[in-house]
Amino acid sequence: SIDEINSDQGPADVGFVFVKGAQDTYNAGRAALQLVQKDGLVISMQNGMGREEMLLQSLGDHACVTVGTTSHGATVEPGSVIHRGEGKTFIADITVPLFPVS
Repeated sequence: SIDEINSDQGPADVGFVFVKGAQDTYNAGRAALQLVQKDGLVISMQNGMGREEMLLQSLGDHACVTVGTTSHGATVEPGSVIHRGEGKTFIADITVPLFPVS
């Protein structure tokens, strides 16, 4: 449980989010808030549309970096995936807008 982890280890400096789907991303972000220090970093390493928005909603003012990919993969069965094509991978701080909003 989150309480057991925090009592044994204390809050982490860095947390990772590896989930599929926007709602799972939101829930994982909420869990990360309980596991990562207030000035900690949450790193999302996943693909999927809307993940940045879900993380920002769930994490509030926590720093968050996203690592995304356009590489193609598919789940064959639970715990098994297959690589289906090459793509690009990027890293970005999603708390800093890439383009000014006017």
